[in-house]
Amino acid sequence: MLYFDLAVIFYILSFLLLIVNFHFNKMMLQALQTVFTGVAALANIVALMLHWQDMRQLHSYSIFDLMVFVALALAIVYLLMNLKYKRPYLGLFLLPMIIIAGLVALFAASESPADNLSFAMDNLWLYLHIPLIVIGTAFFLTAFATGLMYFIMEQQLKKKKFGKIFERFPSLDMLDRINRAALYIGFGSYTAGILCAAGWVSFRVTHASLFANNPDLGASFQLKLFFAMLVWVMLGIILLLKTKRGMTARQTALASIMGFVAVLFAYAAVALFIVR
Repeated sequence: MLYFDLAVIFYILSFLLLIVNFHFNKMMLQALQTVFTGVAALANIVALMLHWQDMRQLHSYSIFDLMVFVALALAIVYLLMNLKYKRPYLGLFLLPMIIIAGLVALFAASESPADNLSFAMDNLWLYLHIPLIVIGTAFFLTAFATGLMYFIMEQQLKKKKFGKIFERFPSLDMLDRINRAALYIGFGSYTAGILCAAGWVSFRVTHASLFANNPDLGASFQLKLFFAMLVWVMLGIILLLKTKRGMTARQTALASIMGFVAVLFAYAAVALFIVR
């Protein structure tokens, strides 16, 4: 996985450059950091394509594939957010998540996808389900990052500290807008992913004979779907309260952090069952 090794290295270099630029705030360093992130994302894409070519199918349901997807989705979301809002210091929170996902993928690279899932991946519903869920997760993690930044900025204002954090971070209003956009886009993508999972369950019921020799497949997938639904319900409640009751920016930021805990819980649960 040479290309993914390179991707992780460039993600780390990008993060280090961002830290340096946080202190010096030079346009050249900022541009170089963006280039490093773009190169890392391209290497990430190439690594995925070569991996799928070796497997002779698109993504598998392995921890490696899942974490590589998460790293790539987060990197793309970060680049898009930076392009739209011109706020590269979101990367102070997003890039560490990308690096952690990349390191987990590298440690899990030796693992093989579960044999009882390989034939199921030929189904279109699962081909759509995994990317949509991961994209939704990337936006939820972005909402979490902006939620943290919101509280940091709020504390800076309360203490009347107008230093580098105040100068570099987005304003509270912009953080609220990014947070809200990330939550809505993430929820939409996550909802589509769950609907695709429901389509796969329908396929399984309709073609029950195909699963006769794989009794554990249904139970394993149902557990994964259950945890995904828990995250979906929690985030749906957050958005419903925000829409109907008008949650404040501070409440939304706090809710985003709670949503992050739910996402972590769901991914930990999936990891426990993913190769069972």
